[in-house]
Order: sequence, then C-alpha cells, then structure tokens
Amino acid sequence: MEKEHSMAMNREFLGQNSLSKTIFEKVPCGLLVMDSRRQLQQVNGVLEKTFGITRKQALGKCLGEALGCNDFHQSGVACGKGSICGECALWKAADQALVHNRSCKVQVNFHRKNGGSMAQENPLMFHAVPFEHEGERFALLQVDKLSISEELPRNGHPERSSEILGRHPTFQEMVNLLEEAAQTDLPVLLQGESGTGKELAAQAIHEWSNRKDQPFIAVNCAALPHGLLESELFGHVKGAFTDAIRDKKGRFELADGGTLFLDEIGELAPEFQVKLLRVVQEGCFEPIGGTVSKKVNVRLVSATNKNLQQEMNRGNFRLDLFYRLCVVPITVPPLRERASDIPLLAQEFLHKFGRDHGLAKSLSPAVLEIFQKYGWPGNIRELQNVIQFAMMKCSGTTIGRHHLPSHLLQETIADRLYIHKKIKLTKQEVLTALAKNNGNKMQAAKDLGVARATFYRFIKNRMAGMPDPGRGATYIY
Repeated sequence: MEKEHSMAMNREFLGQNSLSKTIFEKVPCGLLVMDSRRQLQQVNGVLEKTFGITRKQALGKCLGEALGCNDFHQSGVACGKGSICGECALWKAADQALVHNRSCKVQVNFHRKNGGSMAQENPLMFHAVPFEHEGERFALLQVDKLSISEELPRNGHPERSSEILGRHPTFQEMVNLLEEAAQTDLPVLLQGESGTGKELAAQAIHEWSNRKDQPFIAVNCAALPHGLLESELFGHVKGAFTDAIRDKKGRFELADGGTLFLDEIGELAPEFQVKLLRVVQEGCFEPIGGTVSKKVNVRLVSATNKNLQQEMNRGNFRLDLFYRLCVVPITVPPLRERASDIPLLAQEFLHKFGRDHGLAKSLSPAVLEIFQKYGWPGNIRELQNVIQFAMMKCSGTTIGRHHLPSHLLQETIADRLYIHKKIKLTKQEVLTALAKNNGNKMQAAKDLGVARATFYRFIKNRMAGMPDPGRGATYIY
C-alpha cells in the first residue's frame, strides 16, 4: 500500500504542478516518465499522437503494453519476460537509466498497425535520463521521430549525417560502396539519372571521410560557360582580364584539404578537359594570368547523368580523363528500381515539409498505391515536388488522389486503359523497340503505345537477367 501511495503521489506531482505540466506539454517531442517497474507514470500530448494512445490507456501500463509492442500483444507474456525482450534496445535503455543511473540514447524501429502516426515502420530515437523524486527512481524518456540524417551509427559504420534514406537492397549496396569509398582518397564517379541524389551521395562520402572537418566545395559544370568555369575552378590574378580587379581563389584552392564535387562533369568542353586532366594528374594548376603553379590536396568526386562511355565513342569526352575520374564508379539507382523505398521517402518528406510549415498531414492508401505504380522519371526530386504540391492543395489532414498533380493520374489512367484493352507485349517486341530507340525506354514505350510504368514493370517482371538489345546499348529513362 505504501508503494502504491508513493506512485500515486508521484503521478500527482508530475501531472498537476502547473509549471511542470505546461513545460511537459509544450516541448515539441514525445515525453514519458517511467518508474522502476517500467510502468508509465506520465506522458505528454506529442507522445499520445505519435503512438495513437491516451493517457488513460498508458498510465500504469508496462512500457511494451502502453506503446504497442507487437511481440507483447502477440505472446501475452509480461513486458521484459519474453524470449526476445533481452534483445530489446528500449528495454536496455530503461535498464541503463533505472538500474545503472546512466543516460542512454537508442534508436528503435517501431511498427504499429492500429492508430496513431505509426501505421508504418518508423525510426524513433529514445533518450533515457534517470532522475529521483521523493526517494523513488524514475526515467524520463524523450522520443523523437527521425530523418535518416539523425540516426545513430550502425554497428561501427560511419555516422550518416546526410539525408541518405532507403532500405532496398540495391540502394543499400550503393550506400555500402559510398562508405567504402569514403575511407580512401580515390576519385569517385557517381553515375545516375537527374534527381536521384548524386550530390547527397557526394556529401556523404565527404562527411564519412577523414576530410569531414575540411571544406566540401560543389561546382555545377553545366551552369557556367567555359571561360567563367576556368576562373571558378582555378581562380585568377589581378589584371588577368578586364573585370579582374583583384586576385581570386578558385574552387580547387578553396577545397584544399577537403573534397571538390564536380557535378555534370559530362558537360565539360573538350578543350577544358585537357586543363582539368593536368590538375587531376599532378594536383597543381596556375590561376588565369598567373605564372606560379599552386599545389593542392583535393579529393575529387564527380557526377554525371550521361553515359560517358557513349560520349567517349562520340569524341565528346577524353578517355584519359574518364579513367582518372572513374577510379571508383558508383551508380545511384533511379527511384523506380527501389519502389519499396517510396513510402519511406514520402513519409520523410511529409514530416520534413510539415515541420518546416507547421503542418501535419498523412497520405491515403490510394495515393501510396499511385506512387508505387508511377514511373518517376524525375526520381526523388520529382517525389519531393509532388509532396509539396499535394500539401499545398490539401486543406485537411489526409492527402487524397484529387490533391495530386494531374500527370500522375493521367499515367495511372493510361495504365488502366492498357490493361483493359488487354494489349499484350512480347519480349521480342520490347527488344525491337529498345534497339530501335538505342535503349531509350521512355521512347520505346511511346512507340509501343503503352504507359511508362507498364513498360518498366514488363521489363522488371518478364525480362530480368536478359542482356541489353545489342552490344553497347544503354537504357535511358
């Protein structure tokens, strides 16, 4: 009875003091107070919304029961007594706070099927802090939804401070390559379509490397004319040309000790490629109008959405420069090839844009179905734009079909018409169309009169492992 009375008094103290209650409710993260028996003594409104529970449902319940642990509800075994509870990161964090009197931070992936904003698996950060009140020990747990940039290091892997988000095996394979490349100073060539996140990948290489405390300098080679690009990269001395009123450092010099990211490297003019080749080979250059060479220690990461092999065959890109830049080739996969990541990315963008603009919205199942079927030619950048557009259109809390841009719905309709007409593709028709269009899938689909999404699915499901049509042909999306 004394124990129960003490707990009741603690709940009253934690819940009724006006100042503490106001602070408890105003913080923009989930908070819960847990006693030494792992039972919840207080929760705030953010935590209620996150887990779809009420205070009445949560208070006095064990941690797993209150937060909706699937293993607890399926097994019926008391929280902490189950066969896998010993491996529960959240239970270990509570143990650190309540038993060892130490603060602890852990990441937990929650999957709640009923209610709340946890309808899908979400990474959460739990920060457990011990405290005492009237002789009793408690743990205050702060709960935050995470973007991938806030996640804890994975089993000795570098800390992922870039927005690298995805669980698809192809994507994870790419991330592993980024991590391995980051531990060297070898030049990296990132290849992939526009909008796939090549600059984020370049930033990740820098941030996971021993150069992370040095500059990361990015240059878009397609955005500057040849004359200006030379000045931007190598700098100039005063009087080198009419507007050169003072000495100016170039991007190579600014990136000394760090990483220089050359985006759209395939757009470089052939005459400028010769000058870049010398810098890559020797690590030195002369500013425009200068006579003294400057030596720099720069890690080069390049990116392109072009097929540089084809550009070399056409005489548009130097073979020797390609092999200097492409020591570590890494392909960033298009979004349609990692469709299982679309819901995860969409939820991340919803959370990010909602946080920026003070909005809380969700996606209806119909919208997620459309997202999964759409071909996403603009990749992640297009998905971001669609989410922003839909959030602008939606005045309520749930984004539906009618809030989406019309072109997403039109492609879905075209796909349905294709299915309704029962037009059947054959492998030979697809191969012929691809060969005719030099591997351009978008144009091949148009020639065959089918939607892009249908065409992509046919290749994925019916032509997996088949060679490209004709040697040297490359699929262009």
